[in-house]
Amino acid sequence: MQCATLRQEKALRCHTEDQDDYGKYKNQIKAELQGDKFKPGADDEVRVPSFIEGKTRFLPSSCPTAKTFSLSTGGGRTFAISYDPLCSLASDLSYLIVIVATVFGALYVGRAFGGE
Repeated sequence: MQCATLRQEKALRCHTEDQDDYGKYKNQIKAELQGDKFKPGADDEVRVPSFIEGKTRFLPSSCPTAKTFSLSTGGGRTFAISYDPLCSLASDLSYLIVIVATVFGALYVGRAFGGE
């Protein structure tokens, strides 16, 4: 059993080394990459803001209402905590957050397929 496994591993290694020899297959690879199918096309303009802004939200973009609470001590005062500053900051940084998430997603997928 071990001899059969060893023969199979040796055959696989020899096949892999043969495939990794770029010099041997250089002319064949260049011949395959010729033709109209591999010529660059016309340059297209990509509008990044419209790409990022279009349908990137899955939650509502409205700011939540202020939270209020009352203290029974100290005269029964009522306090309110407003989310407006945080909402403004998140709205200002939304494009940056989407861009960073897109880059990290692309890197994650690229590394999953063997990229460095």
